[in-house]
Amino acid sequence: CCKKYVARHKVMSGGRVLGRKCRSLKPGSSSCVYVCPVEWTARRHSSASAVEYCMNQVRKYDHDHYLCTLLLRGWSRSAVFALRAFNVEVAQVKDIVSESKIGEMRFQFWRDALDAAYSGRTPPDHPVAVALTAVSE
Repeated sequence: CCKKYVARHKVMSGGRVLGRKCRSLKPGSSSCVYVCPVEWTARRHSSASAVEYCMNQVRKYDHDHYLCTLLLRGWSRSAVFALRAFNVEVAQVKDIVSESKIGEMRFQFWRDALDAAYSGRTPPDHPVAVALTAVSE
């Protein structure tokens, strides 16, 4: 079954488990649930789900770099996806905000997140910040 996967990726939201039942269960059994962490739904997440979030963001907003990064293997792939997702987040600031003050606040958030990532402090609860911290260690 997928108990190891469940232990690593169980996502709780308001007391209920988000996910679908394991295909390897016997009929009538309902104890095993696995979750594909495609969306960022829990409060504190593992670096693996943060990198997966980064991968999805790059695939959605920077498809050319997504395809190129798929050629990388191992740790370097995770690091590049984290950096590309950071690039996507910063590049979208101009398109998302309506006032310059809000844009400045978003840039300050990313300055603080990078400072936390490279100084060993706990990053903000944002998947890209968590992924950057994980690959900087």
